Amino acid sequence: MGASNTYNVALRHSVRMTVVPNSRLSSDAESECRSLSIDIITRVDLARHLKQHPILLTDVLKKSDHRCISFTDGIRKLDVLISA
Repeated sequence: MGASNTYNVALRHSVRMTVVPNSRLSSDAESECRSLSIDIITRVDLARHLKQHPILLTDVLKKSDHRCISFTDGIRKLDVLISA
């Protein structure tokens, strides 16, 4: 959402936004997240998810060749994934 505002490019696909704060959010921030349908995942939830679905260094290295070089490149790659 922030990148869309920064680059003035409308997001053309439905996306699910999630935030993983490194501390507890203020009640105003939590309320804002709820109003924007942003999921809040606590550190405990994140640890549980990672334990259930581990990410290995080899997984990260395999993906590093597919990193986006720009916002436009990211949108293009997203289009390819969605249309597949």
